[in-house]
Amino acid sequence: MKKRFILIGLLLHAIVLVALYSVQTFVFPYLSVTGVRPALLPLGVAGVAVFEGSSRGGLFGLFAGILCDISFNQPISSLTLLLTLFGITAGFLSDIVIARGFPSYIVCCAIVLALTEFTQMFALLFFEKLPIPLLMKTAAQRMLYSMVFSLPVYFAVKSLGRRDLSENRRTF
Repeated sequence: MKKRFILIGLLLHAIVLVALYSVQTFVFPYLSVTGVRPALLPLGVAGVAVFEGSSRGGLFGLFAGILCDISFNQPISSLTLLLTLFGITAGFLSDIVIARGFPSYIVCCAIVLALTEFTQMFALLFFEKLPIPLLMKTAAQRMLYSMVFSLPVYFAVKSLGRRDLSENRRTF
């Protein structure tokens, strides 16, 4: 029964991960506002880390980071490393310090989006020499647009939250 519960949990996480990636990659290019598209996968990482802890947050961050690197045409491993470390760190803090609730989730979403934006504009800032005000404006627009979708992502990842195994046992 325990193996079945773990497999169902992994399958549900994979479904949410693929759904967030699909919407981010295939739907949002048609819904850009001022040329900016929102990012959903970092929001998912924040939610899984806050509600499920460091191991699941880190694992979800690893796969979400790989998909983000593919989706955003980033050098492979930049967002993979960032989202994995964020998932582990935020999950650890939710296990020890911060409360598992909506306010903590929103704060973690803002932090992960800011880190994601800095990672994406690092090469543009230092190698392409684009002006900082332009990069900051684009980053702020993308963060705000992404935060609009934090509530639907919240409900998706909150439903994945840990459930006691004894509550899911059925008696036949």
